[in-house]
Amino acid sequence: MEIANASVYDGATALAEGSIMAINATGRTRLLVSRAVDPRYRAVLHTYCGGLDIEIDEIAVGADGRTDGDSVLAAIEAKNYAAVVVQSPNFFGVVDEIDARLRSAIETSGTVPIAVVSEAISLGALRSPAQWGAQIVVGEAQSFGVALAYGGPYVGFIASTAEHMRRIPGRLVGRSLDNRGREAFTLTLQAREQHIRREKASSNICTNQAHCALIATIYLALMGASGLRDVAGLNLERSRELATAVSSVPGASLRFEAPFFNEIVVRVGNAAEVLAALQARGVLGGVDLGRFYPEYADSILMTATELTTTGDIAKLTAALREVVHVAALR
Repeated sequence: MEIANASVYDGATALAEGSIMAINATGRTRLLVSRAVDPRYRAVLHTYCGGLDIEIDEIAVGADGRTDGDSVLAAIEAKNYAAVVVQSPNFFGVVDEIDARLRSAIETSGTVPIAVVSEAISLGALRSPAQWGAQIVVGEAQSFGVALAYGGPYVGFIASTAEHMRRIPGRLVGRSLDNRGREAFTLTLQAREQHIRREKASSNICTNQAHCALIATIYLALMGASGLRDVAGLNLERSRELATAVSSVPGASLRFEAPFFNEIVVRVGNAAEVLAALQARGVLGGVDLGRFYPEYADSILMTATELTTTGDIAKLTAALREVVHVAALR
């Protein structure tokens, strides 16, 4: 991407604001959003669009945990969309990129491809969204060194190609020279913002997440490209270790076989019961997917990161083996 802001509230508001960028760019008022996008992100998007007369169509998830490409093709042939929104890795942890066939069809239709990156560490291991055709990239960068405290703060980001530069919300920092000829950085293109254009601004979202954006910038400067790759590699190792361990438990299996990052979906029977039994044993086993996807009520969303230890995985696996065995005897 050629430009990135600094920044917006979180990944969910970044998605909503990025979608409005596409609507303003195309003059269309309909969005096509994958159901594999984080349900909480989609809820915020619906809240934004509800007051703007913007329609949202959702695309089903295929059996492999990816966005159903055939459904996307059929939809963009039938209707004019401002944007197609996919998330990679998606809510299930599955790598869900736009392939060459979809990319060509989307570009031909004049639709803007938007990529959601809810875990920015993944960028150290996977192809960048720009490489698979995204024009606008939105997401969450909290894992770039921003410590959590009672549920926040977060640091949403929006990046785009140069053609969308004057539509992007939030602060933009440019490189310049000071009055002594030294390299300096300053806010630029401020005519887009509400303190100048008021109600005609590109957005009225507040930009007080700048402190978090600064922390993320420092983190990336300290880590460098190789450091980010190393952390992403650790995430891959831990999540693969988790997948191998839990799939060895009789009665538990991986729902999707596609490549993944961090999250895995584990089929266990009755997810709510299994999670309650795990919690009684002092183990937080994951998220009951039935809360968001009724068709996946038999599955748990689990995750492992660079902070997950081999001991953590062993404890979870032992408890899961006991819990699933007990459930099978009922």
